[in-house]
Amino acid sequence: MGSLLKTLVPQDAVPAGQVLILTYANASGFPNDSRNAITSADCQIDLVQTQGSDILTGHLAALPVKASGLGSAAASESMYLPIKSGEGIAVGCRATGTSSGTPVLSLDTTWYVVLGGYFSDAK
Repeated sequence: MGSLLKTLVPQDAVPAGQVLILTYANASGFPNDSRNAITSADCQIDLVQTQGSDILTGHLAALPVKASGLGSAAASESMYLPIKSGEGIAVGCRATGTSSGTPVLSLDTTWYVVLGGYFSDAK
């Protein structure tokens, strides 16, 4: 199963002297073909070296993705993850499933991801 990393918080988004505290993550995945259904999926949140980069500098969290039984999948998680100035965040999600009843190891899906949090002074 391949994973496509997408930078959601660029490296320059956290101002110097501040820290971004991630408190919430939500991911929803849908197959790009109505004949397909997601049977299992996973998403991870990683630190990346630069904006748009796929060079990982650290793993932050795995989201507990559940297949709905109706073809889609979703995850929702509360967390406390401090992100320092100069760090970028990328999320990668992947899914396996069925296409017209036949198992597929890498299912073509669209993922919607929301991250929530707040800025605080760095200590």
